[in-house]
Amino acid sequence: MEGAKVKTKDETKVNIINIQRFSVHDGDGIRTTVFFAGCPLRCFWCHNPEGYTYEPHLMYSKEKCIGCGACVTICKNGAVTISPDGEKESSNSTSPSIRKPIQDFDACRACGDCVAVCPVGARELSARLYSADEIADICIKDRMFYEESGGGVTLSGGEVMAQDTEFLLSLLKKLTGHGLSVYIDTSGYVPWEKFEAVLPYTDVFLYDIKSA
Repeated sequence: MEGAKVKTKDETKVNIINIQRFSVHDGDGIRTTVFFAGCPLRCFWCHNPEGYTYEPHLMYSKEKCIGCGACVTICKNGAVTISPDGEKESSNSTSPSIRKPIQDFDACRACGDCVAVCPVGARELSARLYSADEIADICIKDRMFYEESGGGVTLSGGEVMAQDTEFLLSLLKKLTGHGLSVYIDTSGYVPWEKFEAVLPYTDVFLYDIKSA
C-alpha cells in the first residue's frame, strides 16, 4: 500500500507531520528531518504514533482547554459538545470550575476549523499537506549549515518508503538537484522495487530494525 496523495489543479501534495530544522539526531551533521504521515506498522514503542495514519487526525489536549466553547460553536459535524451535566474541572483551588468539551473523534472530519479558533492551542491536526516544491524550499534554506557540518536532509516518518513513489522521486530529485545530501530513515517494510526506485537519489539508508 502506498501513502495517500492529493492532486490539485497544479500539483500533488502529501501529508507531513512535521519538518524539523536543525535536527542533530537523524544522521550526520545538522539536518532537516521531514516526517511523513502514514506507516504500515504498529510498533508499540513508536516515537511518532501520530504518524500511523496517512490522513490527518485531530489531536486534543484536555489539559490545555479553558472551556471557552469556540470549538463547539464552529464545528459543523457536531463532533464537539458540552453537556450541561458534564464533567467540571478546575486548574487550581482558586479558579472557577469549567466545563470541558466532549470530543467525538468518530464524528470528526479533521477539517481544522476548531484548530483555527482555539485560543490556547489545545487542538491541532496531526499533519498538513505539502507539495514537493514546498518541502524542498524549506530544506534548501539551511544549505550553508549542511555544508559546514556535513549534514543534509533526512526523510522519515511514519514510513517514508511507504509513500507514493512518484511524489517521493520528485522530492528526491529536487533535493539532490540542489546538491543536498539525502538520508532515508526506514523500517524497510516495503517491496524491494521501492528501494530500487530511490537508490540513485539516496546517500544513506538509516535502517530501523524492528524486533520484539
